[in-house]
This record gives sequence, structure tokens and C-alpha cells, in this order.
Amino acid sequence: MQLHENIKKYRCLKNWTQEDLATMLGVTRQTISKWEQNINEPDVSTLKRLSEAFEISVDELLGKEKQKKADRFPFIAKICNVVSISFCIFVSLTLVIFTMYLYNKIPMHYNWAGEIDRFGSKWEWLFLLIYFIVILSTDLFCCHLFIKQADSKSSKVGFWVTKISCWIAQIIGIGIFFCFAVRFLKKDTWCPIMNGMIYSFLFCFFIFMHPSIAKRNRIFGFRTQFTCSNDIAWNSMNRFACYTFCINSLAAIIIQMFVNQFWYNYLISNSLCIGAIIVWIYYFYLKHKLK
Repeated sequence: MQLHENIKKYRCLKNWTQEDLATMLGVTRQTISKWEQNINEPDVSTLKRLSEAFEISVDELLGKEKQKKADRFPFIAKICNVVSISFCIFVSLTLVIFTMYLYNKIPMHYNWAGEIDRFGSKWEWLFLLIYFIVILSTDLFCCHLFIKQADSKSSKVGFWVTKISCWIAQIIGIGIFFCFAVRFLKKDTWCPIMNGMIYSFLFCFFIFMHPSIAKRNRIFGFRTQFTCSNDIAWNSMNRFACYTFCINSLAAIIIQMFVNQFWYNYLISNSLCIGAIIVWIYYFYLKHKLK
């Protein structure tokens, strides 16, 4: 990493605002902002004070010392856990959406000859939700234990084995549902089903906008020049955007499951546009408030 990236990185790790750091160093907030945008660079004496404030060496601040891979493991593990939760939510919503559009009575069991020997209610498939929750709980519990012993190589191996195994188990679960149940979908229901799945994916995607997950200068997050130079704005905007879009997506999913007329798909799709307008209004309000 370059110097300006490291200043921002270590400041965020300390949970300091630009104003906090500026006060410690006896400079203005605009000076900190220029350092982090790579417009200016601190002089030698300021570099030393920065390294003391961050409790690291000057070489590490300048990016001459490589960060140990072990230091990134807890962060990567955290992201993987969020992915696990999001994936579980997605497959669960997918299961519920597809089940809504099955015929009420469908084959539920086949004998060894491949003949149907029992019919049942479509809602019996929702028992898979318990399966998904158990898999997710096992995943998070085991990975929590492995993260506590992150310095051990065997713990990292155990973490990845557990994580991948649980992901595969969830894929197998939803795969079994598709193999047995999708053939009994009602006619002309693929449009609302796909619309619901898209919103399920977006719901999980928007979770990553939360400031506890979307760190600075990463793919996710409400990135503008204003939010990237102000910690309060970054956290407030991404938290607000996360909640707004997640609520809109979840509302669209629920409406879609109970109202499946074709023309409603276009009406429901407007929910994202409404959410975007709300988020931008809040953005300009926050920008005015903080300035």
C-alpha cells in the first residue's frame, strides 16, 4: 500500500475521524483529507508523529513492511461469515418463493421402482428451512472457534474445510428441492418467481453496504468524494442505504409472493427507484448538515 492509503487504513482501524487525527497532530482536517487523497504528503517529523499515534513503525506506515497474512485472516473470516448468512437467506427466500407457486398437492415420496407412493402438501418442503438454519448455525459456531485460534495453521485449514462443506451442504439442500419439486410449478409463474429471486439476491447484496462490512475504497459502499473523505458521512450513508434498500427489497419479495399478476412486476420494480431517491435525498441532507 502507498502512504495515503496507509494513513486512511490505520486511522479507520483506530476508529478515529479525520478531525480526531488532526487534533492529535495539531493540523487541520483539510490537511488530513489531502494526505488521504494523495494531494499532499506529511513531512518527516509529521510522519514520525503519525507512526507514534498509530503505534506502528515509520517503515510500516510507508508500506515498506509487508503486513502479515495472519492479520488479514479475521477480516476475511468475517466477510466469509457474512457471505454464509447472506447465502442462507438467499436459498431460504428462494425456497419460500418457489413453494408459493407449486400446486397444493404434489408427490412427496417415491419407492425404489420410481413410482409415487405418497402425495403431500407443498408446504412440507419448508422443513428444509430448518436444515438451512442448522447448517448455518454449525458453520458460524465452528468458524467462531477456529477464528479464536487464528495463529494456528490447522485452525485456518479447519475454518476453510468447515466453511466450504457448509456451503456445499446448502447447495445440495436447495438442489434436492429443485430436482423433485420444480416440475410441479403452476403455469405462467416463472416471471414472478424470477422477479422474486432477483430481489432476494439484491436483498443479500445490499447487506454488504453496511459500514461494518463495506470498508473504505472497496467495491461495496456509497462511494463519493464526500463520503470517502468523511468517516461520519461514510458510516451514516452506508448504514442508511443498507437499511433502506434491504427493507425495499424485502417488501417487494413479500408483495411479489402474494400478488402474482404480470403487470405488478413493473410496479414492484419501481421500489428500487423509490429507494434510490430516498437515499439521495438523505445524502444531500447529510452533506448539508455536516458542512
